[in-house]
Parts: sequence; C-alpha cells; structure tokens
Amino acid sequence: MSRNDRSVLQEHGVSGPLYEKMRLQERLTVADIVELETKRVPDTFVIHYLASTEAAYSLSNQDIRDLRSQGVSPAVAEYLAANRPIYDREGRPMWNPYATGYYSQFETPMYNDYIWDPVRR
Repeated sequence: MSRNDRSVLQEHGVSGPLYEKMRLQERLTVADIVELETKRVPDTFVIHYLASTEAAYSLSNQDIRDLRSQGVSPAVAEYLAANRPIYDREGRPMWNPYATGYYSQFETPMYNDYIWDPVRR
C-alpha cells in the first residue's frame, strides 16, 4: 500500500484493525466494506483495493440490497455484484478454462464434440 493510500485511510478515520488488514493486502469482510463506506472513503479507492486483492463476494440480490441500505454506494455494490459469478461462497476463484486460455476459441468442448464436427459425421 502506498503512502498516499495510507494517508487516505488515516484522513477518513479508518479503524486500526481494518487499516492493518488493508496494509497487509488482505481480503475484506462485508462489515469492513460497510465501515469504509460509512467513513466516506472514496468509491474509486474502495473498488481499486477490492480489485487488487482479487477477492470476490458471493452475495445474493438481497445481500446487495442490505448493503445499499447500510450506506454502501451504488458503485461499490455494483462492483461486488458484478464479480461474483466466478467465485465460490468463500470468495476463492473457481477454475474457468475459458477465462484462462486453456481452450482456444475453437477447442471448446462444444466444437470438439462429434455432434458439432461435420468431419466425424
């Protein structure tokens, strides 16, 4: 975390445990995110931090509505909702062969299946 990042957190009065967690680049809990939002840490800062940890949050639509009612901005709530499909409930990335480049565009199982291969018919 840069000196500027640390100063932003200090200026907004972020609690010691949360400050330390962010200094160590750890995954934030939903309660941590709510604290950042209630301390009015800029949305761009929060989203940038969340993206840098590569953590995701498997939240339901009701969870997102609850976050909004607790003061989480639309931008942060949208970020949390947008990156949830490729992660499990614990926030660990799930392997996605199409995202990693394991398959090229025409080597997907659909194209390799004999039903889709006109040569094999």
